[in-house]
Amino acid sequence: MQPVLSSFFAFSFSVAGRIYGAKLWNMVTNDVGKKLANPIVGAIDLLTVPVLSRVVKTLALVEDPKNNIIHYCMAFNIAGVIGSAVEAGFFLSKLG
Repeated sequence: MQPVLSSFFAFSFSVAGRIYGAKLWNMVTNDVGKKLANPIVGAIDLLTVPVLSRVVKTLALVEDPKNNIIHYCMAFNIAGVIGSAVEAGFFLSKLG
């Protein structure tokens, strides 16, 4: 049960860090005319599961019916797949 609990805490802190990081970025770069980062995109957490993208998209549409962020969500998922493949290749090269 210990690995499940530590994985849960790691996932929770990662999601919270990304959400609050986007909010901090928006406070720092609060210039007129600049695009702001959407904090809900931080909830995707670079997972390779497209279902999470759809859940975040649904949450965003509930808040604002014109807020369609599925493209950003899927971009995060694709970046997670590519990043995982690069990391796996790096670690496999170190083993042998």
